Amino acid sequence: MKPHLFSYFIRLLLFIYCCTILGACGSDEHSPIPSPETALSSLNGHSINFYYEYEGKLYRAMSINVSETGVLKALCYDAKEMLGGDTYSYTKHSENTAYLELLIHYISASEREWEPEHRYQMDLIFASANQGYAEGKDYYTTLYNGLITKVFSRLKWYFMIDSSDLPDKAAIDRFLNQGGSNEGATEYSNALKAKVTSINNYYPRPSIVVGVTKNSTTGLPPSIGFCIGTSPHPTVNNAIICREEASTLLQDNFVTYLGAYTTDPILSNGTTYYIRPYHREGDKTIYYEETVAETMGNNYNLMLIPSLSKIYTISYNIKPKGSYTLQIVYRIHKGNQQDDFYTQTLQTINGGSGNLTWKIADGPYAWEDIHVIWAEFKDNNTGIIYSADSCPGGAGDSCL
Repeated sequence: MKPHLFSYFIRLLLFIYCCTILGACGSDEHSPIPSPETALSSLNGHSINFYYEYEGKLYRAMSINVSETGVLKALCYDAKEMLGGDTYSYTKHSENTAYLELLIHYISASEREWEPEHRYQMDLIFASANQGYAEGKDYYTTLYNGLITKVFSRLKWYFMIDSSDLPDKAAIDRFLNQGGSNEGATEYSNALKAKVTSINNYYPRPSIVVGVTKNSTTGLPPSIGFCIGTSPHPTVNNAIICREEASTLLQDNFVTYLGAYTTDPILSNGTTYYIRPYHREGDKTIYYEETVAETMGNNYNLMLIPSLSKIYTISYNIKPKGSYTLQIVYRIHKGNQQDDFYTQTLQTINGGSGNLTWKIADGPYAWEDIHVIWAEFKDNNTGIIYSADSCPGGAGDSCL
């Protein structure tokens, strides 16, 4: 063998030895490692397997695959036959969180279901780059006591990205127990406090309307956002909804509707939520005073029930004792002009349950001039207004 070929051969053997034995090929122990706590920016080209837990074990619930061009294919494991026509929307909210909405058509093996359409809405919490936890709801139509009724079931699933392996449930649980992420430096200030102005029970999206109260004229940030969660002190990393910052949210009488946007996770009825403003400055997050609000469905209940004779029944059940003013509100159609809103006070009550009857003739406007009508009550102690679902009037599409 020629000397230069022998030298080359020796160097090649040394190279292979370093790669296989020492693991030195193509790596550097000092090179930066990207943080695994990162939600996907897009689902294109990815698959997700969802699993539900039963008696400590994980079982496959659903699989979805999104092509590079954004075409969704789904398989629900309790389905007889997939019908196609599936659609989805995916929004990354933060480093660890995203929102996924799926519209799946399939024939279910369950005889109780009436329509083959299921709408899944879920929050995804990424414990690592390829696995995490999903929580949300499945909306569908079913027969209940002989009536076609829209209902939902709650989902609490684990998921795995681009792999048929089971998620590491223990690792995901540890991540969730630690708050869902590693947050940078935080500060706290009482210069602002979240202020709830109204709580709406509009199907299928209950919402909480929130602004701020300024406790100081100095030290105010240039913009704020809001975090909302079911536990005290929600953060930008573990919030159910993290509304992005805007300078307008600092303006007097300016509010945002948490839960009302189609990109928002759907809030639960009869649930206590904690809401607090925040502001980011570089890697630092400043949190301000939080407030607490409860959605309708447990302690606060109100329904507007129409009839063919345009007579409405206002049914209420308010458990906390206090002072509440029942009202009818409607929007008046004014042609090319901006519509007006009219509020008619009905009665002040101390809570409890009961029914009131109200008819169009009791108000100053004709049925044909009313776009939409709804019932509400105001908590005279907190100032919060609770609104029931609405019904169109004669100037809209009648629900009668």
